[in-house]
Amino acid sequence: GYYEYLPYGYNPAGSQTYPVLIAFGGLSQNGDGTLAQLDYVFSNWGGPGWQIKNGKFPSSLTVNGELFRFIVILPHFSSGASPKGVDDVIAYIIANYKADASRIYLTGNSSGGGYCWDYPGLSVTYGKRIAAVVPTCAASSYNATKANNIAAATLPVWATHNAVDGTVCPCTTTSFVNGINAAPTAPNP
Repeated sequence: GYYEYLPYGYNPAGSQTYPVLIAFGGLSQNGDGTLAQLDYVFSNWGGPGWQIKNGKFPSSLTVNGELFRFIVILPHFSSGASPKGVDDVIAYIIANYKADASRIYLTGNSSGGGYCWDYPGLSVTYGKRIAAVVPTCAASSYNATKANNIAAATLPVWATHNAVDGTVCPCTTTSFVNGINAAPTAPNP
């Protein structure tokens, strides 16, 4: 299951498309799919789900004079997601929402942040399917192939990690950032 946040003025029959933010939670946000446990997607303090539930998520953003409103999808997994599972979510959103397929953004914390590394890291094709990723204290296993695929896709990454994280080693985030920047096809900043 998932929760959706639709922007003001969203019209499923209209022609306007919207950028999409897919926000993945960590392991503690997983559940069995019941409505009671689906609410776990709101429990990550400060994350997009928490902001939406508490009326703190901005209804729009203005950048360089241009107004942006986002579709936000908060997927709920029972035991985590594979890159194929993430791809299925993206395909579903493109097929069922007024989504701008060229502006799909992934973010997540802990294991959800790991999806931000694992999905585009699996293949350049997956990396080119999304506009950017923002992994936060991401739990994933670094390897050079993932970093090289993300770099080859020229996928923008803004990774954050607390230097004293006691659960997920910050070295993973550092390894990914360094690996992407050192890749044979390193992105041109």
